Amino acid sequence: MDTFFSVTAAQSLTSGLAVYDATSAIKDISLAFGANYSVSDQWALVGNVGYSKLLSDAKSSPIVAVQGSSDQFIGGLGAVYSF
Repeated sequence: MDTFFSVTAAQSLTSGLAVYDATSAIKDISLAFGANYSVSDQWALVGNVGYSKLLSDAKSSPIVAVQGSSDQFIGGLGAVYSF
């Protein structure tokens, strides 16, 4: 939690964010779905979507406040070739 959500005094001086000490806690809760569709014996299409909600100290961090939301969405689409 410290690495991603805390703000030290030195970081506060350079960024303008308030000093913040994130303690150990559950960072988030997530839900994700993925799919794989075989186009041929060697090619497949893959995709995924997901949602995460930051909790506790992670949600309260001034770093998150700059971003504006503790909700995080992710999605991806790709192609896979098998040898």
